[in-house]
Amino acid sequence: MIRTKLTWDAPKRRWRKMYKGKIYTISCGALGCPPTKAESYQAANQWWVSKKAELDSQKPNCKFSHEVNTLEQRRDWLLKNGYPEQARAYGDLAAEIEQGKHDDLHPSILGQMISGGDRFDSVWQDRLSRDQTSRVPEDRLVGWQLDRYLDLQLARYHADEIGVSEYAQTKQSLTAFKTWLNPETLIDHLDSEKWEAWWLFLLKSGDSIEYKRKKVRNSRNFVSWLAEKGLIQPPLNLHSRRYRFGADHRAVPHGAGSRGQRNRREGKGSNEVAYSVDAQLRHDAARHHRPQAGRN
Repeated sequence: MIRTKLTWDAPKRRWRKMYKGKIYTISCGALGCPPTKAESYQAANQWWVSKKAELDSQKPNCKFSHEVNTLEQRRDWLLKNGYPEQARAYGDLAAEIEQGKHDDLHPSILGQMISGGDRFDSVWQDRLSRDQTSRVPEDRLVGWQLDRYLDLQLARYHADEIGVSEYAQTKQSLTAFKTWLNPETLIDHLDSEKWEAWWLFLLKSGDSIEYKRKKVRNSRNFVSWLAEKGLIQPPLNLHSRRYRFGADHRAVPHGAGSRGQRNRREGKGSNEVAYSVDAQLRHDAARHHRPQAGRN
């Protein structure tokens, strides 16, 4: 199974990667590999790991580097303490400053953007002095891990292990889970309280019972996958029968699929699959550069 960290540029026989708004490329010749995806992807992955480490170690030539560092410290504290929405706001402002979008401002004005006043600064000084927060790795974020999990499901589709409808159903369910959680949430916060809150949110939603069950099943599979990789301790109530839904007669939203549609052979190319689902699959497949034409 081919798992790539970069995008294969077939016409130019090279690999490319967008990172922090800039595109990086490496040719098969530079990697010392034959000019094919299958024979060069491992070397390309190794090259990118080294290149990314090099880029991350570089200090940007930023006019307000002290202010960026202040914002990033506060963002990481918020992430670790379960405030993903506020953390995202701090992170977005830090990125804007680092990119030079506020270089026209006088330092005193920029300082006012960051500071909430002497009292607010004192609060942050106290927080950070009691909790020496280290930088939060991106692979500890829900959004990052969930994208990796969906890449795995797409690979299963290409290997004929699941059908188009099952893949679409999984993505639809997990997109809802990610939106509810917030992509900036740490995977460490996927505990019993969070799992119960997710079930309660679905219980009160207007979704059909069958669709609620699909969301719970797919999100449970994702959390179990994290635990199996040793990234988290699974919530003790993850498989509890307490979190169930009764029966009703409302239909599952179009495109979520039925048992027959999930059949790995009948799912692909079926007229029963909604156009929007098929279009989304083509979009995802394009990222992996696997043509869809001719699949049965």
